[in-house]
Amino acid sequence: MKYIRIHVPKIFLFLSVLVIFLAPFYYFHLAKNQKELCVPSNVKVSDIQRNSVTISWDIRGKQCSSYIKYGFNRKNLDQFAAVQTVQGDTHITQLTHLNAGEKYYFVVVVNNVSYGKEGMPLSFTTLSRF
Repeated sequence: MKYIRIHVPKIFLFLSVLVIFLAPFYYFHLAKNQKELCVPSNVKVSDIQRNSVTISWDIRGKQCSSYIKYGFNRKNLDQFAAVQTVQGDTHITQLTHLNAGEKYYFVVVVNNVSYGKEGMPLSFTTLSRF
């Protein structure tokens, strides 16, 4: 059996090895940067009514899923609201069918991580009936 010898330039071999070893570092660097972009900022509660409120927040990352988790008890946020509008980096949702004059607690959940203030949920109080 006769073997054919193929000549591979050393630079090609060097670059191939370099790519194989550096690719994981590049991937983890991109993943880390994307995670940092998925942190909500500029959280605002606005248009507070008796039975509704609007909550908005900014997220710079493009591959971030987010929603609001809320409830009456800061230790039991048992209701959810999906993002209804995205305007650039700003995510907006309106909570409806709320009770008048009640204090509600909420967190912004991004990629399954809850964000509030110093580890605690944020809060708002709806307008009273009178």
